[in-house]
Amino acid sequence: MKNWKRNLKFFVITAGFLILVLIAFCKVYNMSSVSDKDFKTYKQALNYLEQNDLQNAYFNFSNISKNSKLHEIALLREAMCADGLKDTATAVRKYHLFLERFPDSLFARKAQYSLGQNYFRENDFKKAEKIFTILKKSPKPDEYSIASNYYLGMINKEKSPQKAKLFFSKYLEDSPDGRFSLNCINELLSFKIPLETYDNKIVGRAFFINNMHKEALPFLNKADMRSNWHYIFTAYQYAGQMDKAHNVFVNGYSEYSASIDEKELNDAIEFFAKTRYGNEKDGWYKALEIAKNNHSKGEDFIMYRLSRLVDNPLKEFFYKEIFKKFPEGKYASD
Repeated sequence: MKNWKRNLKFFVITAGFLILVLIAFCKVYNMSSVSDKDFKTYKQALNYLEQNDLQNAYFNFSNISKNSKLHEIALLREAMCADGLKDTATAVRKYHLFLERFPDSLFARKAQYSLGQNYFRENDFKKAEKIFTILKKSPKPDEYSIASNYYLGMINKEKSPQKAKLFFSKYLEDSPDGRFSLNCINELLSFKIPLETYDNKIVGRAFFINNMHKEALPFLNKADMRSNWHYIFTAYQYAGQMDKAHNVFVNGYSEYSASIDEKELNDAIEFFAKTRYGNEKDGWYKALEIAKNNHSKGEDFIMYRLSRLVDNPLKEFFYKEIFKKFPEGKYASD
């Protein structure tokens, strides 16, 4: 089931990329300047592509004139079709050709990344490492620089485990729910290198974000409680360990609520209020009691949410309390 979900996610991402290509095509190129022959050939290629007939799609893309404004996109699609047909030699040649002819293309990094993947699959790790290292150094992180960490980790895991560990950790830090996140976790755990506190944090959070709450708990409990108590509380709750969840929330709220950002805190409070008690209103009142007793952050948020669940005169009471105690807060204006 998990593999099916991951394959679906990959398909959606790929489809999204193809849509972006089409949008860019529509914006960048003036169709009136493209010959009727090239336009019809390109359109036919797209039809074959929609039918997953990669062989005929490749053939039609390759017949676009080199001086046509459609050539840039057609050449990239040629390489992608060859990739889909597992014709590595042709894919590598076409990606190289694309990068030679269109080094400043909007899709140059996509072509570089795909070229690196082909070298990796063919065990040409020297060339693959060079490409992924270049992609990783991008001044503006993107999906290609993030994914490069995974491949660099795989390339280095035998010759330099410590170096590989840093790459896998970086991937999890940047993309805890990414396509390669569970692979990175498995690789990290396969090393005989003890995980540091920060590593436990990112592994635990990656498991958590992938809805693997029981697996997350051993790692989150070894991480810094100050910045993870809300994850630990939620993981215990999802894992059905209600008493532990309650204790973590109550004790952690007073001590660590100021250590996490507002959204994380609000999400934790809301999860507590909605899941701990049979009645949501009771949950919010309990959260308010905890916040007031400890003068903790989030009291105004709790009163605001309670004001939405009660009628006058309690509604008016909460509004006045918010304005009196938190006049500069985000909920005072309401």
